[in-house]
Amino acid sequence: MGAMKAAVGGALKKFGADSQAGQAVSKATGQILNPHKAVVYQGPGGFRTFSYTFVMVPKDVKEAEQIFKIVKFFKRRMHPGTGAGTGINSTSSVALTYPDEFEIKYYVNRKEVDGSDVTKPLFKIKNCFMESFAADYTTSGTVSFMDDKQPVTTTISMSFKETQLLTKKDIDAGY
Repeated sequence: MGAMKAAVGGALKKFGADSQAGQAVSKATGQILNPHKAVVYQGPGGFRTFSYTFVMVPKDVKEAEQIFKIVKFFKRRMHPGTGAGTGINSTSSVALTYPDEFEIKYYVNRKEVDGSDVTKPLFKIKNCFMESFAADYTTSGTVSFMDDKQPVTTTISMSFKETQLLTKKDIDAGY
């Protein structure tokens, strides 16, 4: 019986299990080539990402100007810098600098979430870089301006990605 299994296995390998001859051998013998499939752990699945959306409606022109500064702050810090050159395509700029990293912290009742029993439902976040940022200036589908200068509503959406993979030790530490 062992010799027959070896012969069938040899025929399937020789002709190829997906070929017509291989399929005929499989049908005649009632056997298929064992694909020897297995799952092998290849490391953590990836970095955690965090997305936030904020709707900002200023009470006056002064608050509208602050919102404009907030939008510019995030837009600027999500992009890389250049070396000696004046632009990304400048021939004098050989390399780009990293974008800024962000330290995101959660607060509950003005107390920082630190993984203690008081704030156990929440978690800590390692340093992140901003992966995406968008500013939407529409109010109910229409752009409206305050004093013809500043938008009445600004919605910002941003996504951050951690710069380090987590381990069991990190989870035990409140991450």
